[in-house]
Amino acid sequence: MTTPIFPREVDFVDVREVSSFQSNVHVGSNGVERRTKGLGPASDISSNRRSLVYTMNADDNVTDVDTVKAFFEARDGMYEAFFMPSFKIDTTITASVSSGTTLTVADSSVFQASIDNGYGNWIVVWDVDNDSGEARRVTAIPGGGVTVTINQAITGSYVSGDYVEIAILGRFSDNAWGRVTHDTTVWTPDPVSVLEVFEYGSVVL
Repeated sequence: MTTPIFPREVDFVDVREVSSFQSNVHVGSNGVERRTKGLGPASDISSNRRSLVYTMNADDNVTDVDTVKAFFEARDGMYEAFFMPSFKIDTTITASVSSGTTLTVADSSVFQASIDNGYGNWIVVWDVDNDSGEARRVTAIPGGGVTVTINQAITGSYVSGDYVEIAILGRFSDNAWGRVTHDTTVWTPDPVSVLEVFEYGSVVL
């Protein structure tokens, strides 16, 4: 079973990104301050978090909220990992494809093929018309900047204009879900939405 993808069709989600690093501050007896980086591999030093902010107007589709709620419940809260598309439409498909491990895209330079580098190595290919997609790892970016080789053949059919976005692996940071009504026109569900990026090697497709 493939790792699920957060429902890309939900259009009232804003993704906020925060990068944090571990630093140690040492103050000597003479008052001189010295700073060092936290110990451990680079992936442990940097903690990149993305918050999903749900903002909805009264005339928006309430079923979108229910879609996110159902996705949350299907993951058993914070238990099961999933892929989160960037929501930035990083690039698009330029040649129809329904099989194989090569995608032709408008700009492949936004991705990277180094598995050790993390961000940009996993992508989500998204069928705009059918609101469905699949996640794959980039294994090579051939010369020319318009093709991407992926680790496993795709199973869907994609046409020119379909999205190809950077994906992060994450999970919900809370096991509880709720909604808070702020006023009669705009409301947001409770922020059970923070995602943690963790080891990409744990994903099996």
